[in-house]
Amino acid sequence: CYQICIFQMILTNITTRNGFLLLGFSDDRKLQILYALLFLVLYLVALTGNFIIITITTLDQHLQSPMYYFLKQLSLLDLSFISVTVPQAIDNSLMDDNYVSYGQCILQVFFFTSLAWTEIAILTVMSYDRYTAICFPLHYEVIMDPRNCQWAMIAVW
Repeated sequence: CYQICIFQMILTNITTRNGFLLLGFSDDRKLQILYALLFLVLYLVALTGNFIIITITTLDQHLQSPMYYFLKQLSLLDLSFISVTVPQAIDNSLMDDNYVSYGQCILQVFFFTSLAWTEIAILTVMSYDRYTAICFPLHYEVIMDPRNCQWAMIAVW
């Protein structure tokens, strides 16, 4: 009877979760909070830096060339890129819950890889801009006019 009761307890205490259990940097709660605060500070610094770049390249009339337009797009991409993974890591560390569902994981991987390919495309367009400026300086204004730059970014995004 004792073995049957233990077996029933084992069966009733089994819980299933559909997802992943992430291992953190440390099992010590104080270190988890320290890591979360460190990631939060770095996240806020990255957000602030990218917002400053976007604001300056938008407002300053001297920075209206295609190079700075693409830099603004790259900063916007970096805002998106860092916002895919870091907030989840901060939340997991602060809440002491290392569980990530399959749906969350699939969305994170999808957005992360999509944004990585977008970054490659933006860097390719930026390299074409520099190639055009160096190899065709007299035709640069015609080739890289604002309308063409906007169409390139629409295609990238």
